[in-house]
Amino acid sequence: MTTPPTPPTSPASPAPSSRAGLIEAFARHPVACNLLMAIMLLVGAAALTRLNTQTYPDFDINTITVRMVWSGATPE
Repeated sequence: MTTPPTPPTSPASPAPSSRAGLIEAFARHPVACNLLMAIMLLVGAAALTRLNTQTYPDFDINTITVRMVWSGATPE
């Protein structure tokens, strides 16, 4: 039995990027894509319940008062 010849590769063809590899993987496995989306939604909902929010946040108002006395001086 003989094996069929492999097609020649072109040296000018660019190497596939990792982004194309990820898109290709999700295109081949649509259940994995939906599972990833469901996991992201669940993690987001869990994080939303732990989010620390306040309608009226507590803060201190810092006030500085400076007083200087200069005898014999006028406001001008």
